[in-house]
Order: sequence, then C-alpha cells, then structure tokens
Amino acid sequence: MKNSKIPNLLSKQKRFIVPILTLVIISIITITSSVTYININIQKQYIKQNIKESKIEFLKREKELIHQKVHQINKSINFVMTQKEKTLKKDLKAKIRIAFNIAYDIYNRHKDELSDDEIRKKIIKHLSVIKFNDGRGYYCVVDLKTKVIYTHGIKELIGTNVLKLKDAKEVGIFNANIKALEKDKIAFTKRYYYKPNDKTKKYQKLISIIKFEPLNLIIGTGEYLDVVEEELKNYLINRFNHLNMGKNKYLFILDLHNINGGDNFATMLVNPNRPDLIGKKLNDNYEDGKGKKFRKEFLEGLRQKGEIYTKYWYKKPNYKELKPKMSYFYLQKDLNWVVASGFYFDDLEKQIIEMETHFNKSLNNMIIDSLLWVLFLSFFVVTVTVIISFKIDRTIKKYTNEVINLTDKNMQKELLLFEQSKMANMGAMIGNIVHQWKQPLNVISLTTTGIQFKKELGILDVETIPKEMEVITNQIYHLTNTLDTFKNFLKEKKEFKEMLLQDRINVALNISGLVLKDNGIELKNNINYSNPIKISLIIGELTEVLINVINNAIDILIEKKIKEPWVQLDLIQEDNKAIISIEDNGGGIPSDVMSKLFDKYFTTKNDDKGTGLGLHMSYQIITKSLNGKIYAENTENGAKFFIELPLKDEQN
Repeated sequence: MKNSKIPNLLSKQKRFIVPILTLVIISIITITSSVTYININIQKQYIKQNIKESKIEFLKREKELIHQKVHQINKSINFVMTQKEKTLKKDLKAKIRIAFNIAYDIYNRHKDELSDDEIRKKIIKHLSVIKFNDGRGYYCVVDLKTKVIYTHGIKELIGTNVLKLKDAKEVGIFNANIKALEKDKIAFTKRYYYKPNDKTKKYQKLISIIKFEPLNLIIGTGEYLDVVEEELKNYLINRFNHLNMGKNKYLFILDLHNINGGDNFATMLVNPNRPDLIGKKLNDNYEDGKGKKFRKEFLEGLRQKGEIYTKYWYKKPNYKELKPKMSYFYLQKDLNWVVASGFYFDDLEKQIIEMETHFNKSLNNMIIDSLLWVLFLSFFVVTVTVIISFKIDRTIKKYTNEVINLTDKNMQKELLLFEQSKMANMGAMIGNIVHQWKQPLNVISLTTTGIQFKKELGILDVETIPKEMEVITNQIYHLTNTLDTFKNFLKEKKEFKEMLLQDRINVALNISGLVLKDNGIELKNNINYSNPIKISLIIGELTEVLINVINNAIDILIEKKIKEPWVQLDLIQEDNKAIISIEDNGGGIPSDVMSKLFDKYFTTKNDDKGTGLGLHMSYQIITKSLNGKIYAENTENGAKFFIELPLKDEQN
C-alpha cells in the first residue's frame, strides 16, 4: 500500500524551487542595480573633478593670455621707443653734418684771405641764425682752447666758460662731451639743459656733437626728449586705442603720476571699452561693487614687484550689472605707464554651464542604457534559472514517481531522505552559483557602461572595442561554465565512470570556493595535482559529500566567529585506497555529539539552518554507493573529516 504522506511531503519539497528562483532573481537585480548606481556616482564624481580641473585650467590659460598681451604691448612700446630714438639720432646726425659742412665751406673759401679768428666769426654768424623744431633747435659752438661758448640758443650762456656748466647730477657737461668724441666722430650724449623759453626747469636732451679740427671747435645740437616722448606717447595712445585685443580681452593704460596713490594718482590714457574714462583722473580710494579698493592693491603690487594680478568687480561692456574680473597690471618704467589687461569670470561660467549640460545629457543617456542592460541581464539570468528550475522540477517528479511506485516503505523513506538531502544541496549550490555570478556580472556591467559613456563623450577608441568585447565574452564564458558545473551535477546517473579524483575535488571547490572567500575563510588546498589518482565513481555523489562537509565547516566557523578561519584539504594514496581529509579550525566536535554525527535527523543547528540529513546522506553515499568509509576526529585546531575511497582493485 502506498504511503499517502509521501506525495504531500514531496509536494512541499517541490515548492522549494520557488524561493530559490525568487532568490536568484532578487540577487541579480540587486547586484546589477547596485553596480549601476555605483558606476553612476563614480561618473558624477568624475564630472565634478573634470569641471574643477577645467576651472583651474581656464584661470591658468586666461592669466597667461593677458600676461602675454600686456608684455606684447610692452615690447611694442620698447620697439617704437627704440625706433624713435634711432630716427632722432639720424635726424640730429644730419643736422650736425649740415653745420659741419657750412663751417667747412666757409673755411675753405676764406682760409687764404682771412685769419682764423675772422673765419670763426663768419661761421658763428651763419650758425647762430639757424633755428629748427619750432625754435627749440639751434647750434652751439664751443672753442676747445678757451672753453668759451661762442653761440647758444640761450643768449645768457654766450661767452660763458663751458666748464662751469653741469647737468642735474652735477656732472661736467664739457668733459663728458670730450670723452664721447674720443670714441666716435659724431658723438651722442644725454644731459639736462634749460629750454630757451623755459629757464626754470632742466629737461633731458639728446646731444649730437662733432669736432671741427681746422679751427679747434666743437659744434653741437640736440632735441629735448620730453617733446619726443610726448610725440611718442601720442602715437602709442592713438595706436592702442584702435587695437583689437580679441573677444572679451581688455586693454587699458594709465599715465602714472604718483605710484604711492592718492587723489589724481593717474590719468586714463587708453581704454577702448570705456571711452568715457579716457582723460579722466583716477583716485585710489575708488571701491568696486563689493567694497574692495582694488586700485590700492595693484599700486602696492607695482611698488613691490612691478606687476600684479588683481581680482575685483567691474562693469562689463554691454552689461548693466557689475561682473567679477581679473586684471594683470604691469609698470612700464620708461614712460611711467601702467599697462593692464583682464578677463571676466562670467566667460568661464558660460563654459562651465555648457560643460555641465553636456555631461548631464551624457549621464542621462548612460542611466537609460544601464537600465536597459540591467533588464537584459536580468532577463538572461532569469531565463537560465527558469530552465534549471524546470530541470530540477522534472528530476524531482521522476524520482517522486519512482518513490510512489515502490512498495517497500523503508525504501520509500530512504529515497525520500535522499531527495530531501539533494534538494538542500541544490539550494546551497544555487546560492553558490549566485555568489560566482556576482563578479562576472559586475565586470560586464562596468565594461558596457564604460563603453557607452566613452561613446557619449566622444572619446571612444574603436581599436579598444574588440578588447572590451573580449572581456565581456570571457565573463559570459565564466557564467556558462558555472551553469555547466551545476548541469553536470543534475545529470547524475547511477553508474560508475573512471575519472581523476583531483578533478572531482576541484568541482566541489569551484562550487564552494567563492562562499569561503566571501566569508573571509582561507582555503588551504594541499592537493597534489602532479600525481593524478584514477578512480571509478558515480558522477556527482562525491561532489555532494564534499560540499556537505565544507558547508558544515563554513557554518561552524561563522557561528563561532573564529578569527583567521581556515579550511584545509589533503589527499593521500595509501595501498589501494585514497584518503581525503577536510579540517577546520572551528574548535572541534563535542564528545557527546561525535557518536551521533551521522545519525538520521540529528543536527546541532537551528530548525531554519539544518535538517540533520546532510551528514547522514553523505554517510549513505560513501559507505553504500562508493564502498568507502567516512569518519571524523578532533585535532588541536578543530574537526577533521576523513573520506576513504577504494581504488580500482578494491572497487572491482
């Protein structure tokens, strides 16, 4: 008579597939969603860092540009000044040659009929009436022997001993001119003189002189540099006021009156963007929109270093409100000018806004693509899991029918116990599979989202795509390989096959290894793979036993919270048998438990963690199916299980 309780019990076993399937689906969705979330946050941090670096790079670049612009202006000023001085010297040299030629012509025409003194008077008479440059220009003639000035633009100096004349630095003018003539036929010197129409102040003057040997005279003329400088400034101001500095680049030049500041410390000379300020006097107490007296700041920098960068708020052209601005100020000492250029920070903000818009658009696209990948991967894994679940269901139905058709109650109970144990092991194995899928799915998600993100940014290198796809292919192969391991376990047949014992041990380690790693348990694998051991086994049975024993070790190590936990595997060949040992450092098995270790339904675990069937069914498989032995001992570290399996001769 059939046992009516068996179908109900097996029905409960079959429903065990539903929570397993639910666990797999939840695990996959959780893993992929977490990876996507983490990846999105990483990309956001990358965007923030990129914007931060862009701000630094913008500021550095703009500062370099305005520095370069100001020094280009300074070079232009120096070049124009040099050219102006060359032109002035050329003009003075031409004038001094005219005077020399006049003197030489008079001398040649009268040297045979007049005395030197009479000829000298004629030369002085001709040169004294010559005026040029709006009356500023004139000729000066000095007798080298008597040191007397014969003619000069300032009448009071005529007849004066030239040795009495000194410049503003109390340097004798005559001796300086004599030294200059020792080097050049037409010499140049810079000295301070009174102007004919202004005898209150001495002005710097460029002097050109030549020696007239026949009468031992020195003939000279010159030009006041303040006049030339004024002409030069007017030329430069007109030129720079019409200079195009480019978009959002600003140039302004101040004529500095007092570097220490104060009222009217400078006059605005050039400012193409603020023509209303040209010619206006400036006060260093002026405050910007934030109350900062930035003019005092840049004057302090000019006094100390001759240059300075200053940030302040100022009115931008075509805008009503004030904008933050940075300017570079440089002291042009020759003209006593302050040359400056600057840029506004809102130009930077526009670039940042454009950058953030681009990045946010790319990030949104990445999120959408990531979600699509999550759905795809979830669908893939769920499909595979459903297929496996149906295989499990068919297997259970097959064995259920076989059990129901059995008449022997004891056999029915034994088979039922076997199925209960197998279902528990299957649950553990699927949990292991979920663990082993985490890393490949993580890599696949990161790789695919990385490719998409590079594509959105326009930095995807086509040559790297095969390498990225190879990474994905390898991870899919790892997923498939894990499924094959589980599938082979399901296809167990009650027949012996010859195989390598080390390979069967590796199958168990592949399934349980990642659980060990995730729980921080060290696996000490002392298996000797260089000496393969051939053995005839029923595929899957030894694997099931090893997984049972390893899982028990994992449970006890976690329960007791062992520090630096480990599980050690050893394999030795002794006579005609192979001995596998599995040891842990969990503290050992209590003596009152040791004798009941392999009893049916005996367990020290809570009801929700154990059924008491795992070690019992392991005992049944090893002793009845594989004709071996299984027993346990306590060592100084913990429990050590021994599995003795007969080799070929003894099996036969």
